[in-house]
Amino acid sequence: MKSKCPERLCDIKQNFKFYNLHSKGIALILGLCLTGFLQISEAVECKDGETFIPYPKDCSKYYSCVNGVGYEQKCPDGFWFNPANKYCDYPSNIDEKYCPKYECPVGGIDYLPTPYACNEYVLCFDGTPVPQTCAEGLEFDPLIKKCVLIESSTCEILNCPEDSDELVFLPNKKDCGSYYICVKGQPVPQSCADGLHWSVANSRCESNETAGCNAQSFKIALAAMEPIPASTTFSIACPFFGIHFLPSPTECEYYFGCNNGKSHLFECPAGTAWDQTKKTCVYKNLVERCFYKY
Repeated sequence: MKSKCPERLCDIKQNFKFYNLHSKGIALILGLCLTGFLQISEAVECKDGETFIPYPKDCSKYYSCVNGVGYEQKCPDGFWFNPANKYCDYPSNIDEKYCPKYECPVGGIDYLPTPYACNEYVLCFDGTPVPQTCAEGLEFDPLIKKCVLIESSTCEILNCPEDSDELVFLPNKKDCGSYYICVKGQPVPQSCADGLHWSVANSRCESNETAGCNAQSFKIALAAMEPIPASTTFSIACPFFGIHFLPSPTECEYYFGCNNGKSHLFECPAGTAWDQTKKTCVYKNLVERCFYKY
């Protein structure tokens, strides 16, 4: 009897009816399923013979290779891509060299830094790690567990792209008069001329007045994306299974996190609003449903 994946859904090998198939067979079935609903978002080049490749910095995603092109895909909620076996698997089955283990508390909400990038962090949602990204221009501060202005962040990860045809500059958060330039994936320290400061906005050395880097800016921080106290929350209809994020029906600065039918109300950092398409908080002027407030 022939069988196929349900529409828009593929599963891990333990849930397939053909349990005795080799993992390559499972990968083949999974690949056939995926070709029917490839997400046309980010695409990468695949090497000859590659079928599924890891997605950098996010273990819940991977690329499915079709005709030499890798298309971004996401594992079902609660599963990560296992690079060793080429399928979505339980996080506990994946070697830490591929995906770092985040120890989330069993209940409640917590925020953890990642080893990959300063603008990324992990939201611990009732014991489940969920990758998140700060709004543009913000970084996650591991000391206060908040998305803050880049100048005020204590994160010291310097992320240079491995291969880039463009010049990439990084600010020195501890010294306004210096910066880094990325050369072959490595940050190389540079200094501005005396009396000039590095401008993050314009990627160049400017006068102190226009660069916007001063002692006061290092003290400015935006509020964290924290759950609202239970006494002020109201519920929303959540899907019964999995982790989902939904916009507030009344306020663009708020959104709901759903975990197996249970809802938590969150507030975006000051000056930002929830973008349902990107599933993150971005600046308000980029969110259409906030326009009426201006």
